[in-house]
Amino acid sequence: MPGTITFPGAKDIEYLPAIGQRGWILVTKDQHIRRNRLEIDAILNSGVRAFVWTGAELRAEEQGQLILSVMRKIYRICTQRGPFIYLITRSGIFTRMSNRRLRRIAKKR
Repeated sequence: MPGTITFPGAKDIEYLPAIGQRGWILVTKDQHIRRNRLEIDAILNSGVRAFVWTGAELRAEEQGQLILSVMRKIYRICTQRGPFIYLITRSGIFTRMSNRRLRRIAKKR
């Protein structure tokens, strides 16, 4: 996919700060990123704007179609400052995880 940048072999907590510093957005099917306290902490501290597919079992073609169908909404949402995480269902429904919830997950030991 043109414009896609990957960080081969890098752990999420290593590349998330780079994404935030550059003002990029994260689009991922890694559902663990919304539950892992270290990754959430990196998102919060780096101002990352993240979108997570909740239908991770989507084939590449389905992912491409979904991205195209929701891109306008992603652009509109990205006018907001981060950090944030939006979950996107396979039917294109967006749900924002509250920063309060994210902070609570990041504080868990």
